[in-house]
Amino acid sequence: MVTVGTTFPIHRDRARHILLAIGFAVTAAMGALAATLFADVASAPQVAVPPAGSHVALYVQVQSWHDGAQPAVRRLYLQTVLVNSGRDGAPAPDVRDFTVRAADGRVWPVSPAASAFSTEALQPGEERGLNMVVDLPATASQLRLVMVHHGQTESVPLVS
Repeated sequence: MVTVGTTFPIHRDRARHILLAIGFAVTAAMGALAATLFADVASAPQVAVPPAGSHVALYVQVQSWHDGAQPAVRRLYLQTVLVNSGRDGAPAPDVRDFTVRAADGRVWPVSPAASAFSTEALQPGEERGLNMVVDLPATASQLRLVMVHHGQTESVPLVS
């Protein structure tokens, strides 16, 4: 086994004490670094999580573009499906939980297309259809339907 003493022969006790002091200093510095890293992890903000055992997934089944009321506006109809893939019931999202977002940061709220969204909780395994509409500028591109609900974000790309 090769040690510091065989690689660098130490002839005096003083040199040995210096190497021990350097070793202790390095160990203390590494301990301080580890303590700092663990403190940063422990103080990180906590994200709200949905109720245990529930997860609401969002899918777009049909999207349809139509001419809007104005020449530079297009109307987008969306037929979506929510699925509770968890083992517990999940609160139903509100229409305000949905937006259409463009890659450039612009955001548009959606509206129910025919009837209001059901407020009944989603049971485990339940699928629920939601029809929505949004008026968008004709120049809007790289769109996503986004649902932010109870700390959970679901995002689905749209064809623009």
